[in-house]
Amino acid sequence: MRVCWDVAAASTVEAERVFLQGRAAGGGPDVGSRIRAGAVTLLSAGPAGEPVRGPRIDPVVTSAVLGIPADIEQIRRTDPPLALSWRCALRTTLALVMADSAWKVTGFARSGWYLLERPSPGRGMIGRVGQ
Repeated sequence: MRVCWDVAAASTVEAERVFLQGRAAGGGPDVGSRIRAGAVTLLSAGPAGEPVRGPRIDPVVTSAVLGIPADIEQIRRTDPPLALSWRCALRTTLALVMADSAWKVTGFARSGWYLLERPSPGRGMIGRVGQ
């Protein structure tokens, strides 16, 4: 199976695409249980569907989740400005997290969540994600 998440805002903006290969296994990992177990939510949808950046990453945090709307393709077609805000938020958040080489994307859920982990407490990030 090959899945493409296209988070481009409009045809005039270069698309960022993530291609995944592997077997589909239901809806993927249980994001809720990871959050209940202490994973930090770095990006999620707000009440109006807007991207909401999460808190500062504490140095002892070893698990995080980053969400994008499951219907990002529909948003791209119907609300290009909102899609662009998601594109920028995703890019910024992932860039900040990946600046700490200990963090790895370890999975994806069909509901639009990235799963991130680092094996041991690192130096963490200074400031709030997205600032």
